[in-house]
Amino acid sequence: MNSTPLTRAFLFAHPAHFIALGGGAGLARKAPGTWGTLAAFPLWWFAYRAGGDAAAWAFVIVSFVLGIWASAVTSRHLGVADHGVLSATVVPDQQPAVPCGSESCSRWFCASHR
Repeated sequence: MNSTPLTRAFLFAHPAHFIALGGGAGLARKAPGTWGTLAAFPLWWFAYRAGGDAAAWAFVIVSFVLGIWASAVTSRHLGVADHGVLSATVVPDQQPAVPCGSESCSRWFCASHR
């Protein structure tokens, strides 16, 4: 295992690191995946508010594909195949579940938070 320290410098050393670490969520000392999941809520909400269901789903797909690339690059730089701090694919995975993943539920959520 590579002893590359997970620091803010590492986070900003490459765009893939920032994406793969969920914008810094992966640097949390406890429960980095949970923090990555929490990052999904505002990202999904902003995408939905910007363009409705189509924009939200496009954001999910693009962020998932980008997350795969970023995780691969960051894993290579860390020297570990699947480090526990990688949050990039957690974020888009959780976005469809925010809230409930259905059109009627998402419309209700966004309407109730205007």
